[in-house]
Amino acid sequence: MKDKKRKQTKGVRYIAKVLNKYQKKKYSTYNSALPDARKILSEIKSKTGADGRVNIKNIWQYSRSRRDKKEDKIPYVHSDLLTADWYFNLKLYPSLIDASSNKVFFTSTLSPKNSPIIQGGTKVDYDQYFAAFVTYINKIIANTDRSRYEAEFNVICTPPKQNPNKGNRWESTIQCIDEYGDQTNYGFDPNNPEADPDDKEWTPTEPAKEEPKKPTEPTIPSEPETPKSDADKIRLAELRNEALKMLQDDFKAGIYTKEEYKIERAKIMEKYNRGGIL
Repeated sequence: MKDKKRKQTKGVRYIAKVLNKYQKKKYSTYNSALPDARKILSEIKSKTGADGRVNIKNIWQYSRSRRDKKEDKIPYVHSDLLTADWYFNLKLYPSLIDASSNKVFFTSTLSPKNSPIIQGGTKVDYDQYFAAFVTYINKIIANTDRSRYEAEFNVICTPPKQNPNKGNRWESTIQCIDEYGDQTNYGFDPNNPEADPDDKEWTPTEPAKEEPKKPTEPTIPSEPETPKSDADKIRLAELRNEALKMLQDDFKAGIYTKEEYKIERAKIMEKYNRGGIL
């Protein structure tokens, strides 16, 4: 009695061969098609069951749907760029931009006018793009209350959006915001980046009241902080951003006065600079 032939089911190898044969541009070799072949087989089984039929028609359906999803996905921008930070940390921006997707193009309101647009995945020159703005803000702080930097002069990148006027390319804007989250450049002129600030930029919106000086207390040495991982830093930055956003919403709703808002904001900044511990 002859053994019945075991019925062969089409799987990853068959899908990889089909992809390699009919989509040569995308899959130049059989091996290059294997990773997507595994994902397509998994999607077919998840929607049609373990015994789902594998044929050219549904391979095409799932390979096209995966391609479309990939094209619509928002490209990666380093989380530190999407979190408000002090202006002098623009020195970190070249490395953070270099770590972001090359599908994102960064425009800047803080760079000299003739500076070329920045593409993610490239390390730009700090002196060319950001040094002039940092020097400009330093001049303001040198002629006003130095504590202003605790609440003002923050820099941040906008979330990437597609620009229909530039072929739907993804763009993010590097900008400066004030203590209320509103965009401002404090009088910085990209057409004349070496110009000094006007006198009006040296005065805060509400000058802080002078408080009597307290006797200097002896400093107690603190224990060295445990180095934080990149994941910890990113999480702390996200928590700080959420807390600042909630505070800003409360201020706009009239829960806090302007002076109370400043105090609460300073507490949040101090808390997360200490690692999230009050």
